[in-house]
Amino acid sequence: MNQSACLNLVSNAIIVWNTVYMQAIFDLMRAEGRPPLAEDVGHLSPARYEHVNIIGKFRFDLDASVEGLRELRPRQRAESAAQKADKKAPPPSVSPAQPSVK
Repeated sequence: MNQSACLNLVSNAIIVWNTVYMQAIFDLMRAEGRPPLAEDVGHLSPARYEHVNIIGKFRFDLDASVEGLRELRPRQRAESAAQKADKKAPPPSVSPAQPSVK
């Protein structure tokens, strides 16, 4: 298998994982009476990978039984992680306005 095929496989696995958990969060929000707003959902992407350890070592317990999804993080911890990520993010680049051509 070549390197680009492996990268595609890993990227697709991350996107599927994120999509499943994003849906779980939306379901939880709806159950709490706070349905996600369409204009907010439009800004989300399952292609984020900051939470994935791509250079570390992994240990898998193959004898452990797995049922369903892992527990979602408590809201306070998730908000704290988002704030840390915002502080690390570089400011958006601003390009000069391009004149319109008619």
